Amino acid sequence: MNQLENGLFPDIGVRKAQAILDQLGLELHVRPVYRRRADYVLMARTVANGSFRGKLSEAELMRMLLTGKIAPRHRPHLRALLAEAPVAVLKGLVHEVGRWAQPGRVVENVRRVSEALGTERRTRTWLKDT
Repeated sequence: MNQLENGLFPDIGVRKAQAILDQLGLELHVRPVYRRRADYVLMARTVANGSFRGKLSEAELMRMLLTGKIAPRHRPHLRALLAEAPVAVLKGLVHEVGRWAQPGRVVENVRRVSEALGTERRTRTWLKDT
């Protein structure tokens, strides 16, 4: 035990660990790890808000993606999102919000919003894979 406590055993193995736990009156249990699903709407909103004073809410972001209509006060937020967010976040966002709409609707709305904001060059490259 002294050598283990002092880090002299780089790897004790499962059998030795079980023997030690038995001496301590403890049991070793193996169970699956719970992994939280990524929240792309939250990540996208964080990127979109950046350093802007007025904040874009998750509901407003989803509404704009579902309708394709941009609230004038949030044009800078969406431009920042489409120009700066990692492609994986943008794809995840389109997929996540797309579950609430007809197939292809959110992709088409993002395409139109991107054209209106002047970010279509970047958007075009990742939208074709979505």
